[in-house]
Amino acid sequence: VYLDSTASGGQPGPQVLGGHISSKLAGVYFVKATQFHIADVLFYRRSDATGDYQDIYTSGGVAFNIHHNTTGANGVSGTETFAKVVDGLYGLISGNVIQAPAGNRDVAVDLDSTTTFVTVDDSNNWIGATTPIINAHTDPRKNTITPDRRLGFVVTTDATAVSVENITLEDAT
Repeated sequence: VYLDSTASGGQPGPQVLGGHISSKLAGVYFVKATQFHIADVLFYRRSDATGDYQDIYTSGGVAFNIHHNTTGANGVSGTETFAKVVDGLYGLISGNVIQAPAGNRDVAVDLDSTTTFVTVDDSNNWIGATTPIINAHTDPRKNTITPDRRLGFVVTTDATAVSVENITLEDAT
């Protein structure tokens, strides 16, 4: 699914709801889409794909929801990312099942340094992602990342690097 509405100044309201998308480079590729919604989609990278891959790539997206999607990986080489958000504003990424059989999903969610006011909450399920979340904004408080204590990591960032810090889980009983 490809939408580039740069020339028109932004396309409001595109939706990708349900179905199965199998692709080589990106499952959904939106540029300057506003108020978009991607939900209930099964994403797979094609077995003949080469190079890097994103299930969802958005640039310049405003007021968006990405939720209740599922991913699969098939062992193809190259960096795999579930959602790459470039210059995004006011978004929610929640309730996705992001899996990486064979360890191929290098990054689950990648928020670039110009993305602000995006929430990635702990209802996402990360299965095998090497780096669950990159929040590259120079002020990481501009985005809301809810740590997933089930997996024992907290995402910390600075302008040049991202690290995943181990935390100790305490028994709630």
